[in-house]
Amino acid sequence: MRSSRVLFFLSLFIISLLLNGGVSAQPVRFIPLPPTNIHCTAIQDCCYLQWEMPESNPGDPIPVGIKIFKDNELLDSIEPSTTFYYDMTVNCGLYEYWLTTVYLVSPGNFVESDTSNHVIVNIQFSVAPLPHTENWESCNFSYNHWYLSSPSPELLQITTNPGSTNCYCRFGSTISEDAADVSLTNFYMLTFLPMCSELVVSFDLKCRQTTASQDTFRLSVIDRNEVAFFFSDIVSSTDTSWKHYTFAYPIIDQICERLRWTSVGAIGHLTAEWQLDNIFYFEHLYPATNLQVYQENNGNRLTWSATEYQSFNSQRKFHIIRYLNGDSIMSLYTTDTTLYDSISQPWMYCYTVTTESNAWIYITPSDPTPLICADYTRIINHDRNIFMLSPNPVNNNLCIRYNGHKAELLLCDLTGQLVLKKSIPSSPTGEYRVNLPATLPDGLYLVRLIQPNNDQITRKLIISR
Repeated sequence: MRSSRVLFFLSLFIISLLLNGGVSAQPVRFIPLPPTNIHCTAIQDCCYLQWEMPESNPGDPIPVGIKIFKDNELLDSIEPSTTFYYDMTVNCGLYEYWLTTVYLVSPGNFVESDTSNHVIVNIQFSVAPLPHTENWESCNFSYNHWYLSSPSPELLQITTNPGSTNCYCRFGSTISEDAADVSLTNFYMLTFLPMCSELVVSFDLKCRQTTASQDTFRLSVIDRNEVAFFFSDIVSSTDTSWKHYTFAYPIIDQICERLRWTSVGAIGHLTAEWQLDNIFYFEHLYPATNLQVYQENNGNRLTWSATEYQSFNSQRKFHIIRYLNGDSIMSLYTTDTTLYDSISQPWMYCYTVTTESNAWIYITPSDPTPLICADYTRIINHDRNIFMLSPNPVNNNLCIRYNGHKAELLLCDLTGQLVLKKSIPSSPTGEYRVNLPATLPDGLYLVRLIQPNNDQITRKLIISR
């Protein structure tokens, strides 16, 4: 009995399927997928990105683009047929990349996938030493100490590393071969600016010894406490040919004062030192803080605070940009922490301050300070009730409410051109009416009230007929 009932309902189900055209398949929801297997390789001064496109099923929307993001910003959009990308905008430091895929699901309808896995790459430039032909003051090994004519070699050259946004300083000094068993020449240092805190020392060394005795030479980076926190040893040999040496020292958060060369061996303990006063061991310039602006006479007085540097204070300057109506209209420079800006027209003036190097153009400036604005612009801080305009916007008849002594009223357009001048007498009611010329076009004007003591109050007026 039970089996008969099961067969009966099964028959009804089959008949229902036949009557309704069979089983209808539910549509599969499309999920946009990002690129996969992303990896990044640092190649000299660029970042090489590679990835794989996600697999697609028949009937899926087609990908129409790849978006490449770097450090939370869109870097580029490229064709989906490409699976690699060269980022030539990198400098030394850490960078984070990720990608998304853009699909066309219907005409004019695009959908973007979730982000791919993030990859982080550390860019560190490695630059070969430059050819060095300049000769400096010489000294020899026959004395107990080497004597350079200048304990602090002057800056030989500052230039840009080809193919890189980084820059370097190059110093040089030559040791002569007179009465000496060992010569040191083509000596120079490279310091990467401003993010790669690395000191690169390169020199050529030649030994004139013909005996089997060996001498050990040590190149040390000395801090202010006479501590050699980095050093390299070179052992001489009977080979009398010139040999080239290059050493790189990471100097992040280190205060390096001198580069010391010492020799211990058959020729005695010989020492030479080079001051590293011109080595920039800080990573960047810090922005100014506590920027303030206030009205002073017929202009704006700006003041700010600056972070002090160990040996860079006198070579620092501040770049002040003045904005009018959102546009940069003037650049001002000073080495002080205050600036007076004379104002010729009443308006809204805004300022930012950026810290820059006053000596080396290749040091990256600091971030600018937040924008600060002066809304009064040559307006003395009076009570607004002293001078009021109504109606505003106005058609022809303007009512001026002024609680004060006799004054001059100037109406100017936005270019500063005077279009109307009136004398306002003292009034018991404090009201004065002006009929505006019918020839004045509609627009925004500035109404300036000049009081007997030359104090000025400015209001904006809209003429609309």
